[in-house]
Amino acid sequence: MRARKAITLALFLTSLSFISNYANAESVLTPPAGGSMYLGAYVDYLSGDAQSLTNNVATFEGTTGKSLAWNIILNEWGSNLQFPWYESYAAYNAGSTPLIRVLPRSVDYETDAVDPILRLDYMNRGDFDAQIKQWADVAKQLPFPVLVEFAPEANGNWYQWSGTFYDNGPALYQAVYQRFINICRQEGATNITWVFHMNNLSNPATANNTMAQYYPGDSYIDWLGISVVGALYQTDYWDNFTDLLDPGYTEMAAVSTTKPIAIVEASVIESLQDPNKKAGWITDAYNAMKSGSYPRIKAFSFWSEPSWTTEGNDLRVDSSPQTLAAARAMFLDQMFITGTAWSTRH
Repeated sequence: MRARKAITLALFLTSLSFISNYANAESVLTPPAGGSMYLGAYVDYLSGDAQSLTNNVATFEGTTGKSLAWNIILNEWGSNLQFPWYESYAAYNAGSTPLIRVLPRSVDYETDAVDPILRLDYMNRGDFDAQIKQWADVAKQLPFPVLVEFAPEANGNWYQWSGTFYDNGPALYQAVYQRFINICRQEGATNITWVFHMNNLSNPATANNTMAQYYPGDSYIDWLGISVVGALYQTDYWDNFTDLLDPGYTEMAAVSTTKPIAIVEASVIESLQDPNKKAGWITDAYNAMKSGSYPRIKAFSFWSEPSWTTEGNDLRVDSSPQTLAAARAMFLDQMFITGTAWSTRH
């Protein structure tokens, strides 16, 4: 308890210095010019623990030799539906923008079924409006801007909010995301850049489960985001990065012709058979980003997480010397920038 109070005081005192640096509460993240792109990451940390986030950001940046434009923060809504205040300050104090990933579920793991409490239809009828208003009221008090994505990868079938679990699920998801944004704006939380994040491939790949079916619209969304994730188990087929990116990029670019695109989540496991396989996957990603073939992509974010099964599913950026060397070669390219720019939302 003493440690948590100390962190609270330290974050509050540190925040005072940021107030004068953030005068425009209507700011939205501006895409970099030319072929540059922001570099972000998820660094594995204990959810709700600002100190572990701070420590792991420092380790990630020290290992790769590159600072980050944003850090992904997992916002498990659970039954409390609280804004991640501590982690947001920790990310900002580390020199990056918080990218808050809202996970509307009552448990902090995937269940491949509709959540019994935080159902999309319940949210759409207003059952959680009061809690969302409180969430927004905390967000608007931050003296710095944040990025927020709601219920990512809904075009898959592994999260509780998947459109495949509801009748007319994509339209329901779209309505809930619009409702969430409307409440935040009504409460004055206009310091949020809104991200629409889908998986690179829809599962199932049906006509009513496409990215466009879920899209809340250009008047709601500021950035488009996709996941490009390779093999997650040792027995998985190994697609290279570009083969995974191409269909997702093409489909997402058609969702909106004007919004910048971010690869919000990119990663692959370390192969136990071939120590050069993951490094080659990252090098392929690097070459793709340098190629000029994807002009709408304005950010790249790496997902760094240790093994979650006994067989070995290591997604970390330093899971092997070869992997780290490939990651450093990519991240240290001047194409990837870490300072963020902001403009007024029109």
